[in-house]
Amino acid sequence: MTQDLNDILPSRSEVAFSPGPMDSLVTRSRGAGQLTKFPEDIESQKHWMMIRVFKDAQFRLKKADHSSLETIVLPMPATLGTGYGAEYKNSDLGLAGVAAATMATEGRGLGSAKSVGELLSGVLGKIRSESTQQFSRATIAELTRGAAEAADFLIPGDVVGGFLGALNIAPNPHTAVLFQNVGLRSHQFQYKFIAKNKAESERLRKIIAIMKYYMLPDYSSSFGNFYFNYPNKFQIDFHYPKYLFSIAPSVLTSFAVNYHAEGVPLYFGAEDGGLGEQQPAPFSVELDMTFQEVTIQTKQTVKDYNR
Repeated sequence: MTQDLNDILPSRSEVAFSPGPMDSLVTRSRGAGQLTKFPEDIESQKHWMMIRVFKDAQFRLKKADHSSLETIVLPMPATLGTGYGAEYKNSDLGLAGVAAATMATEGRGLGSAKSVGELLSGVLGKIRSESTQQFSRATIAELTRGAAEAADFLIPGDVVGGFLGALNIAPNPHTAVLFQNVGLRSHQFQYKFIAKNKAESERLRKIIAIMKYYMLPDYSSSFGNFYFNYPNKFQIDFHYPKYLFSIAPSVLTSFAVNYHAEGVPLYFGAEDGGLGEQQPAPFSVELDMTFQEVTIQTKQTVKDYNR
C-alpha cells in the first residue's frame, strides 16, 4: 500500500509559512515548507528517509522553532549505520589522587598538613612502619592528607624521590581510567542516482541546490562581511525507525557531487546548450553527504528517542 507523503509530513498549521529562497525550484507541501522527492513515485517504495531543513539559533534559550523551510525525500541509502563513542583518559592518580578518591567515597574532606616537614615526616614514618606492599585505605588517606595545601610550597629537589630511592622502592602511580566526554555522532549517506528522463534530472538539480545552499553561512545583515550568520540545521527521519535508530538535529559538514557518475559525460536533452536555450541535463549523479549531530547522546536520549 502506498502512503501519501502529505499525510506523513508534520502538520504546522499554527506556524506562519515562510517560503524559502528556492520557491521557484520546488513544489509546496502543506504545512512543511517545500517538498522535493526523488524519484517521483517514492511513495511506492517501502523504505525512504526524509531530510528537513530548519532554522534554529545555535544557543537558543526559548523552545526551538523547527518549522521546515525545505523537505527532501530520498530512498534509503545502500549502507546505513551509526556509531557511539565515549572518551576516556589514562591518569596516574598517585597517592594523593587515591586518597582524595577514598575520602570522597567515604564522605570526608581533605585535611591539611601544617608544614612540608610534617607532611614528609608522616610519609617517611608510614613507609618505614608499614609494609609497602599492603597499605590500607586508611593508611593511604593519612599519607596524603594535606596534599592540596602542601602543593603550595616549593620543595627544592626531589626529596621524596631521594628517600624512596634509598629504601629501594618506587611509588605505585595508581593509574586509573577516567571518563572525559561523549563524541558527537556523524552519519554519511552515499547515493548513485540514475535519472529516467530529464524531468528526474531536474529534480536532482533541485536537491543539490537545496543542500548546498542551506549548509553554508551567509554574511550578517547587521555586521556585513565581518561576521557570518550560522548555516541551517537538518533533521533526518526514517520511514520505519523502530528497528533502526533516530538522528538528532545535525549540521551538514560535507557535500560532494559527481555529475559524471558513469565515468563518462552522459546527458539528456538539447544539442544546443547555448545561454538562454534548453540545456543538457546529467544522466547519472552521485551524492556524498556527511551530517554531524549538534548534541551528544546519553542514556536518556537512547531511552527516550531511540538514538
